[in-house]
Amino acid sequence: MSWVSRLQKVAALSTTEAEYVAVTETCNELIWLKDFIKELDKEQVSPLLHSDNQSIIDLVNNPVYHDITKHIDV
Repeated sequence: MSWVSRLQKVAALSTTEAEYVAVTETCNELIWLKDFIKELDKEQVSPLLHSDNQSIIDLVNNPVYHDITKHIDV
């Protein structure tokens, strides 16, 4: 388990954008933790990230939004 509290590195223009940046940073942390555990030669289960934010789920699942979200610096 990992925990951190800090300001985001980018200024979000909407709550959807702020949540998207947070989810992306969390995914980066999961990838790092997965590689770290692998280096320790420990058995691991593929990590899952659960998000209940419907706007983020729609954004990720619908490629049409790609053009309007290219400005997000993740």
